[in-house]
Amino acid sequence: MDRTVKVWDAASGQVLLTLNGHRQPVLCVAVSADGSRIVSGAYEGELKVWDAHSGRPLLTLRAAGGSPDTKVTVWDRARGRNLLTPGHPGRIRWVAMSTDGRRIFSASEEGILRTWDAVSGQPRLP
Repeated sequence: MDRTVKVWDAASGQVLLTLNGHRQPVLCVAVSADGSRIVSGAYEGELKVWDAHSGRPLLTLRAAGGSPDTKVTVWDRARGRNLLTPGHPGRIRWVAMSTDGRRIFSASEEGILRTWDAVSGQPRLP
């Protein structure tokens, strides 16, 4: 609720980094598969990408107009551009990406689960 993300040393419990910059409480955090990036999402619909080693902010992504809660947006992290935005019925409550980066999984508050092709944005069967 303090609008920060903390990175701890798991062995000592010492705080290694405190990431500041969100205007609203942070709702979710993810770490890239290679451990080099941290992504945090806040209540206002803003995502921040951080360097996991230095804590330096690298990119801020803001939800577009319309109904951002019903879309899964995929960004080109190097350029900060929207690659695709497949639609989803109802408000999205959970999103994950396959370890190979080929599929995106989403679930809405109505309990609808979907699998998307990460390149084309088209729905896929699980």
